[in-house]
Amino acid sequence: MKYARRIQQAGFRLTVEDGRLLVEPFSRLSSDQIAFMQRHKAEIIAELQAANADTAGAFTDSTLMEVLTRACEGLDLTVDDLWRLLDQEDIEAIHQNPEAEWPVVRTFAKSLSGHARPSRAAESEGKVICHTPAGGRIAIEPDSREHAEWLRRMNPKPKD
Repeated sequence: MKYARRIQQAGFRLTVEDGRLLVEPFSRLSSDQIAFMQRHKAEIIAELQAANADTAGAFTDSTLMEVLTRACEGLDLTVDDLWRLLDQEDIEAIHQNPEAEWPVVRTFAKSLSGHARPSRAAESEGKVICHTPAGGRIAIEPDSREHAEWLRRMNPKPKD
């Protein structure tokens, strides 16, 4: 999910409804983000549809559901929001060792909801601090120097 992931990592929720790409909260999209999504709309829709097809039965798994529910407790984040941001590797790790993985998932959930604040130390480790529409901060490890620059441009610190 190369294209969809970039927008999701910026703190937006993407869904496909009747073949249309929906973004929440739309009002927080920058002009660069809108242009990126317009250029890659077909790819984003295809990625989301493929991910939904691959994971259609995942919520029947009670262990996975329990970990995600526990991770979201007390946060302004739904299980569905968290689920959409996990990749197959994350899900497999939860399946293999749910008790060891749930604190990791909880930390990730906290960073998404704005309750955990990545420190400047994250930047020294090569991560980029991104600001979500809800005011939270997420430390993201970029794929390349260009990706790091794109993340900084797409997720600027909000003006006070």
